[in-house]
Amino acid sequence: ALLERVAQEAFPAHNKAHLARGELPEGAAVLVAPEGELGPGEFLCPATRQVFTFDHLRQAVTGARPARDEELPPPELEAARAALQRRWFQHAEAHHPQGTPAVYAARGEGGAMVFTLCVGTLRSSPENFWVGHSRSKWRVEARERE
Repeated sequence: ALLERVAQEAFPAHNKAHLARGELPEGAAVLVAPEGELGPGEFLCPATRQVFTFDHLRQAVTGARPARDEELPPPELEAARAALQRRWFQHAEAHHPQGTPAVYAARGEGGAMVFTLCVGTLRSSPENFWVGHSRSKWRVEARERE
């Protein structure tokens, strides 16, 4: 019971900190990132506009549904987020070929536009007994011109 309780706290923190990867039922790769967390075990994938549930112990997506409007980035940020996403996905494909990219948007302090660009990569070679994991996160804050 103690081990299970500790695992239920430790696994979600580890998966979010390390940008764990999951796969939606239709095959799209998604990141388990704090910026996309909507509630316990629920995460937004802005690229597919879906909310997915993630089992942190099994490290697997257990379901997905279309995101509601209030779960999506603010509409006034979506055009900029989508443009960043197009370029970010191109960058990830060129420089992190086995990586899973994501771009999140939110309003920050004082109404600033905040974009968080993430990529998580997990590579393994079981026959050679190694596993490698990298993650990168960039936060861009911008103010609108008046």
